[in-house]
Amino acid sequence: MATAIYRRMHEDHPIVADTWQGQLAESSRRLRQTLLGLRDGAKVFSGSRFTDAGHAQSLDAHLRVFVDAGYPVGRAARASFIAFTYTLGFVIEEQVVHPVPGERAPGYDVAERAEFIGSEFPLAFEVGPDLFHDYGDWFEEGLRVIVAGLEATLLARPAPSSQANQPA
Repeated sequence: MATAIYRRMHEDHPIVADTWQGQLAESSRRLRQTLLGLRDGAKVFSGSRFTDAGHAQSLDAHLRVFVDAGYPVGRAARASFIAFTYTLGFVIEEQVVHPVPGERAPGYDVAERAEFIGSEFPLAFEVGPDLFHDYGDWFEEGLRVIVAGLEATLLARPAPSSQANQPA
């Protein structure tokens, strides 16, 4: 199933951006959109393995953007894995609340949650709307945090050109 999902993600056109930041963000967005199009898509895709090497071409193109920017392929792979696991985890949580787009699962109504918690815990009471609305905005915010964190740490500066194609 992972192979079919991955093909669906890349069937229209490959994702190749001008910068590693754009590449990482667009790949994460495309993965999220693809998984949201399938009931429990993130759970199904998570931990699965591919049944053929059809993914290698797009993976190679994805990693090439990082390597061309001067980063070792190992760092590119780790940065991509960080964004990938963020996306999977986010979509798993999103699909628990909205198993089908536009449909909220029982137990995630904000008003019911507020009534259940009560005013005894004012901060927990108040945060409901922040937790269970605007998933698209929240995803983009988290993606910006991931990119900024990678810029500040793992991908703070490119490796010397002689090391760019070497595993980290």
